[in-house]
Amino acid sequence: MLKLAEEKELLDFCRRDAFGTKIAGYLKTYSADSAAVRFWVQQNDENIITAAVCRAYDSVVLSTESNADFEELWQFLKIIGFSTLSCEESVCQKLGLSPTRSGNIVRFEHLLRPLRGEAQMPRYPDLRDVYSLLVSSGFDRLGGRDEWIADVSRRMNRDTAQWSVIYSGKTLAACACALFVADSAAFLGCVAAREDMRGRGLGGEAVLTLAERYSSEGRRVELFCKDGSIVEFYKKSGFVPVGRWAEYDTEQEI
Repeated sequence: MLKLAEEKELLDFCRRDAFGTKIAGYLKTYSADSAAVRFWVQQNDENIITAAVCRAYDSVVLSTESNADFEELWQFLKIIGFSTLSCEESVCQKLGLSPTRSGNIVRFEHLLRPLRGEAQMPRYPDLRDVYSLLVSSGFDRLGGRDEWIADVSRRMNRDTAQWSVIYSGKTLAACACALFVADSAAFLGCVAAREDMRGRGLGGEAVLTLAERYSSEGRRVELFCKDGSIVEFYKKSGFVPVGRWAEYDTEQEI
């Protein structure tokens, strides 16, 4: 059975994985009463929660236990509608879907080298510069600049997002973001460096500055990366692979 979520039960369940961290971050940003972002939980016959669902605008994040009712979840997702579904790769397959994108979930363990101290963590960086850097670095799913800035600004105002930036003079050289910060975990992303400044370890310095901060506070720190050499980069930076993520776009046939 699926029902609208209550805050405490949702946050307790969402401690379990990176998708739960994203859902908890949305909850802390928008609250359970938001019209734009909605939250549900699935319960079994013993009223034990087996899944959490967050629909943020037209995207859905799904966190599940292995004994969730995946047929019920899929029927529910078709009813509420979405453009993109984010979940574990195995969950995508259990829903009968072929992922549009997939990759590795990596978790930070410890620094393998001292930080160089180049990264700053301002409360309010210039998001126009950040957006331009991300777009030039190949982030093609951000949406329009004004809408993106409004969403990220709301997260920063609620302390559920934090940027790490590195400047070369007055030029933004690299960035990384704690995109979703919850009580027990932080989910990182938006790691980028200017093309003409790559190879200097700036992106790594930016993301590791965030990882060390939240890890030192006792939070679990995770991020998503694609397959290939980037996995080895994160392994050499103190992260370990812990699972697989997937995204499914409804541009594919449902």
